Amino acid sequence: MDEDHPIGPVVHADSRVLFCGTFPPVRKSIRFYYPNANNDMWKVLGHVFYDDADAFYTSTYGASSLFPSPSKLSGCHAATRALDEARILRFADSQPVGFFDMCRRVRRHLGTSADDNIEALERTDVVRDVLSHTPHCAGIITTGTLALTMLLDDLSAHGTFLTSSETPVEAVLKTRQGKRKYSIPPIGGQLKWVPSEACGFRSAVWIYRGPSTSRALPLKLEDKTRHYRLAVAAHLPLPLLSAPASVASM
Repeated sequence: MDEDHPIGPVVHADSRVLFCGTFPPVRKSIRFYYPNANNDMWKVLGHVFYDDADAFYTSTYGASSLFPSPSKLSGCHAATRALDEARILRFADSQPVGFFDMCRRVRRHLGTSADDNIEALERTDVVRDVLSHTPHCAGIITTGTLALTMLLDDLSAHGTFLTSSETPVEAVLKTRQGKRKYSIPPIGGQLKWVPSEACGFRSAVWIYRGPSTSRALPLKLEDKTRHYRLAVAAHLPLPLLSAPASVASM
């Protein structure tokens, strides 16, 4: 099944840190990035920016909760947490962050969200579609290995890479068989991309390898959060003063 990206890059002129994924999942509960409430991304970002894992969630109450079972405290209603789309959108619009995926159009071979089942039919041109709109971008955090290798593929055509110790590195190598090999940092590691003189973007950008926020990755939430916090804190003061208000509280 072929799919077009539902929203495209969400960035603005003040974006300094960007989060880069591959493509939206099959299951969605909001119309934005990382829309599956079972993914840990918005918990991680709540921790990173506001020291609150629930900053981007709200509670919803079902009709069945009007009649709690005897095992529940009298007068209590069952609540399930849901992503607060309006709050997330305000965060993306008002803070120096941005979101984009490396695929504009894909083919899902098994109908699942796994990167292994996605064939990229059209890729994002990062310089044209993203960096040209974010003149102050200083860091891009990739949220998966495929997103990272695709980002390196794209940026290698527009500049060179350095390690964290400022040593030149060939991040993308072509073998004699025409295949590509990547020199990627470990989770939590980074590379520095230096644009060429011919590139329309002038500033160096740090590329971070963040861990996947899928719960399929056997990594504790606090460990995922630590990697993302270190990357964001290299470019932004943390935590932010207050979380964006929900619609109900405005």
